[in-house]
Amino acid sequence: MKTINKDSIFNNICPTIQKSMSREQISESKRLINIALHSNIEENIEIQGISEDLIFEKINPLIEESMSNEQKRESKRLIKLSLPKQTKKILAINLCFWFFRLFYITFYLGHEKRNKSRQFNKNFIWEVFLMFISSVFVLSIALSLVFAIFLALYYIKSLMGVDLFDAHLLK
Repeated sequence: MKTINKDSIFNNICPTIQKSMSREQISESKRLINIALHSNIEENIEIQGISEDLIFEKINPLIEESMSNEQKRESKRLIKLSLPKQTKKILAINLCFWFFRLFYITFYLGHEKRNKSRQFNKNFIWEVFLMFISSVFVLSIALSLVFAIFLALYYIKSLMGVDLFDAHLLK
């Protein structure tokens, strides 16, 4: 899985336009891409208000004057690539882990728009039976492992001569 950051998006630039851009223009374009990547849709009341033109207005005026129309168009295209995609969900919650920023969880709430013609297995009773048998099998293995660990620890305790209760081994 490829991570999306300002450099990975900037790799989608047209090579001829990239060669014609100065170092300052490239760094300013990357800064605008970074702004677009970190723009949070939930913070804005109007979802349609976020656009590449709105973010491109934040560019340094001197750098904007030095850019050609092709460079501006390409920068706007890259900014549009980095903007979060609009969904028809009622609520989208992104949760980041404070201890590991590489992963996040997204919860969506809304109407299901997926294809309704899913194929289900016709033999529902057979599926329930197999699920019950597999659950019993997994639980029996888990209980036998717990029982084996308990017996092993009890055997080690007995070999060492440790009494858990007073006068337990004397009788």
